Amino acid sequence: MTSTDDIPYLDGLEFAARMRSRLANKLARDFPLKTHNISLSKPLLTICFDDAPMNALSVAAPLLEAFGAHATYYIASSLIGTETQYGAMLDARGLEELHRRGHELGMHTHDHLLLPLVSRAQVRRQFEQNLAVLNKIIPDLPVENFAFPYGQAAFQHRGLVAELSRSARVVHNDFMRGHMDVQHLSCVELGEQRMAWPELDKALERAAKASGWIILMTHDVGAEPSPYGATPQRLRQVLETASRLGFGFANVRQALDMCGVPPFQRANPATRTEF
Repeated sequence: MTSTDDIPYLDGLEFAARMRSRLANKLARDFPLKTHNISLSKPLLTICFDDAPMNALSVAAPLLEAFGAHATYYIASSLIGTETQYGAMLDARGLEELHRRGHELGMHTHDHLLLPLVSRAQVRRQFEQNLAVLNKIIPDLPVENFAFPYGQAAFQHRGLVAELSRSARVVHNDFMRGHMDVQHLSCVELGEQRMAWPELDKALERAAKASGWIILMTHDVGAEPSPYGATPQRLRQVLETASRLGFGFANVRQALDMCGVPPFQRANPATRTEF
C-alpha cells in the first residue's frame, strides 16, 4: 500500500516546507500520543469525505444510506458554499440536510491550513473559527472529530489538537487494530486514481480478517471525479464488498464509541492548558 509520502497533496510546496511537514507527520506517527486498545466482534468500515463537495451529499449519501451507512464529513468552514477544484461545495442547507439524515460533521480547520507549518495560536484560532461557523449553522451541533488538512499531522501541536478534538485523522494507508492512536487515525483513499481496485480489495480483506476498523476517504463523487475523488461505481463496489465480508458500517463518532474510546469533553476556555 502507498505511504503518506507518496500522496501528492504537498507537491506545490517548496522543498523545505514539504520536508518539514512530512517530518512532523512521521514523528506524530512514530510516537503515539493517545493509544487505545480495541477489540471488535466484527470489522468496521467508515466512509468519510473531506472538505466536502455537494455531490458527496447528492450522489454519495443515498448510496451509503441504501446500505444503512452514515458517513463523517470533515468540513473546512471557509469553503462552505464556494466553488473549488471539486466543484460546488456544501452550503449551509447541505450541512443541515446531512445532519438531519444522521451523518456526522467533523472539523477540518477553517481555512484548510497545513498545520505543521503554522503556530499554536493559529491552530487554536482555526479550530475555534471552524467550530463557531458549524455551530452557527446548526446550533448545539456535537462536533468533536477532526481530520488534518492534506492528511498531515503536526507533531508539535498534537497535545493541543488532542485538547480540541476527540480524534484526529491523517492520510496513511492502513487500518486500526489492537493498539491505535486516537490522535493519528489512519485512512485509505478510495478513489480510482488513488488506489487500484485489487489493492483496495486486499485492504478490505485484511481488515475483515483482523476484525479491524478501516476508514476510507475521498472528496468528490461523480461520473468524472477529480484526481482526489471517486466514481459512484467505486463507492458502490466498496459497500457491496464490505457487506459481503461482514463489515459493520459506522461514522467516526459511532466507531469510537464501539471501540470504547471515552466520550469527549471540550476544555473550558477559562481553564484550558497549553501543552
